[in-house]
Amino acid sequence: MSYSVSLAILLAFSIVLLCFLSFRWGVRFGKDPEAAAERPVKPDFPHKKRREDPELDKTRQILANVENYTGDGSNQRKVE
Repeated sequence: MSYSVSLAILLAFSIVLLCFLSFRWGVRFGKDPEAAAERPVKPDFPHKKRREDPELDKTRQILANVENYTGDGSNQRKVE
């Protein structure tokens, strides 16, 4: 029972805090709309490059060879 009461109090304070913060941010960005428009909406997290599977690379080379096939060996790449 005490957990539910403490959770309700915590939620009430957090809602009030979030309302205050959103009002403050709105006033700050409302003063200079151009600066607010230039600010990115999404955070810029560093992204890791994906490692490509060697089998997938082989499959892509084979499909490229099929597309480039003209009846002889030209335009063909050796698949290793």
